[in-house]
Amino acid sequence: MHTYCLGVALDLIKEWISHENEDEVFYIPPNDVKRINRRIQNIRIPHSECSRLPRDIDEYRSWKGYEFQSFILHYGFIVLKGIEFSFLIIF
Repeated sequence: MHTYCLGVALDLIKEWISHENEDEVFYIPPNDVKRINRRIQNIRIPHSECSRLPRDIDEYRSWKGYEFQSFILHYGFIVLKGIEFSFLIIF
């Protein structure tokens, strides 16, 4: 779990929102990051599925492995729905 959640998921989120990648096709601009954060704050997840409350995507540096797992498996697709990447649109 930790290889995937702390490795791959961390790298994906870091690359998506890092200002160093503004010219890349996978970059998510700050206004979309704010939209994602609002969606994260508005979702309600059963505690049987996730033991930690979701935190803003801006705070990914302090996320634990379980938070990355919850993002990938439970609510990532929901909060990314409609966010346009230059090369694709989620859903």
